[in-house]
Formats: sequence, structure tokens, C-alpha cells
Amino acid sequence: MFTKNILSLQCLLLALPLCAAGECDGTKISERIKETQSKYVYVFPGNQAIINWTWCSAVNSTITGIVIYRVSRVNSRILLNHLLSMDLSKTVHYLKDNSRHELCSVENKTSFEEKTVFIINNVTKADSGAYSLHIRREGDSDLQSEVKVVIKTTDPTEELPLTTPWNEATKLVWTNNTDLQSDHQKRKNKHFAILVIVSTIVVSLPLGVIMTIALILCIKRKRNLKRSFEPSDQSALVKEEYV
Repeated sequence: MFTKNILSLQCLLLALPLCAAGECDGTKISERIKETQSKYVYVFPGNQAIINWTWCSAVNSTITGIVIYRVSRVNSRILLNHLLSMDLSKTVHYLKDNSRHELCSVENKTSFEEKTVFIINNVTKADSGAYSLHIRREGDSDLQSEVKVVIKTTDPTEELPLTTPWNEATKLVWTNNTDLQSDHQKRKNKHFAILVIVSTIVVSLPLGVIMTIALILCIKRKRNLKRSFEPSDQSALVKEEYV
């Protein structure tokens, strides 16, 4: 219980600093989630992952509470796993006993701002992924913002680059697919066959030219020999006839 209170106090201290006033004017149209500090939170295993959002609230707001979801993407579908929520009395509601998650929110009424902090304690590789804040509003669509938690390891290949879009990242994960491997092997075999054909043509072409030249020279030589033989035969015949 003591540890739980310490974690809750830490969460509140993190939520106290708010952005400078003036960006939120208390009107309904200004009610929105501001840009987060970063769309990515890097953390080593065993440490805390701290995600914070700052948002504008209206004077006559229809907000009924906030919810934290774990976001999963399967093919083209987006799946939301409800982790915990908070009502207007700042009471946190868990779907199940989960001592690793903390949620707190602090409101600054003079600047019409509120800061929400979500903490994951003692993170593991299984905690890597996207988390989304949904601000529930009665009669209006939810305000929502997503942040990705990246678990840092000693192997840099296990971390996806920040500039990689989600669909490209999914392709990187699916490179062990047997269909993709089969297609890659087919393309590789095709390229090898083309290389063999081109190499055969390159080697055979000079050899064919040499053989053609040799054949022409051989025929020409035979003709020259035949011509040199014919006059001697005729002179022999003339000499014999004269005798």
C-alpha cells in the first residue's frame, strides 16, 4: 500500500508542470489534445515508461472521463485493449489488478489546461507498442492521441527506425513468411537463368566468329591451290601432243 501511494505521488508530481497559458481559451472549439513531447518513448527493460499528454478543456465541457488503451494492429484492423480509466472525480478504474500501471491527471483551471500522465512500471519487451489516450465527451467524438513505447536493447536491429511507417514496419516483421521467401527464391532463380543465357551468348559469339573466319580462309586456300594446279596440267598436255 505504501509503495502504491509513493507511485501515485510521483505521478502527480509529473503532472503538475503545465504549458504556458494562452493556448487554451476555455471555448468549446479550443478543446483538443496538444502535441505530446514525442510520439515515441524510449525506455530500457526494468525502468519506467512515462507518457504525458496536455489538453485544453472548455468551460462548459462535456468530458466524462479519460481512458488508456493498448493499440494493436492486425492486417488492416485496429484493436483497442482497455487498460484503465479515470472519471471526473480523478478515481482510477482498473479492469483487473494491475500494479504496474499508474494514471493521474492535474487540471489548471486558470489556463483551461489539464495534464494526464500514464506510467508503466518495470517495463518488459512485451510492453513495447502503441498506447492511446481517449478523452470521452458526451455528444461529441473522443479526443485521442497515440504514443509508441520502444523498449531499447543492446541489439539495434530489434528497434524499428522512427521514420518507418507502420505498414513498412509490418513488412519488416513479416519477412519470415514462407510465401515471401518462395517469391524471393523464384526471382533469384530467374535472374540466375538470365545470367547463364547472357554468359553463354557472350562466350559463343567470338568463338563463332573465329570459326567462320577460319572456314572462309580454308575455302580461299583451296581455291588458290586449284588455280595453281590447272596451268601445269594444260602445259603437260600441249607438250605431249607436240611430240
